[in-house]
Amino acid sequence: MVHSETDDCVCGPTSELVPNPHGPDGWLVVHHSLDGRERTEKPKGGRHVLMPAHYRKRPVVIEAMQWTGTNEADLQAWTGAGRFHAIAPEDRSDDPDQTAALFVDANSAWLGITTGEWVLRDSAGFYPCKAEVFAATYEAVAPVADQRVDVLRRVADGLTRLE
Repeated sequence: MVHSETDDCVCGPTSELVPNPHGPDGWLVVHHSLDGRERTEKPKGGRHVLMPAHYRKRPVVIEAMQWTGTNEADLQAWTGAGRFHAIAPEDRSDDPDQTAALFVDANSAWLGITTGEWVLRDSAGFYPCKAEVFAATYEAVAPVADQRVDVLRRVADGLTRLE
């Protein structure tokens, strides 16, 4: 990445007052590497200044299935034996709104879920997600196989235009 010498550089440069005992003080503009190197490298002069690095959340693709209150068999087949079950109305003493339970490996516990919640699977396993959080956080994507077909079509289209 090329750094701009202006204050609006994408790395978010910072300015630091540098005292000079032999004359007027100066300003040091630090352009950050965007990968955190500035947190461990010592600048010239040997003085180490810790600066926070900037990070962007990586896009993560997850699988998800919504608990509708009637698709227990589908969720059981997807999550695996003994990891999902509906809760009978007479057994809902802790929370009457919880209509099912999901075993979550991350904390080795059963978590109650309500009808309309989503069950998500990522690299860490299965976990529940409230419907409103799911709607605000996730958007549908094409399955990986479909994405590969789309890429191949674009490449073929590009090759056809070159001919």
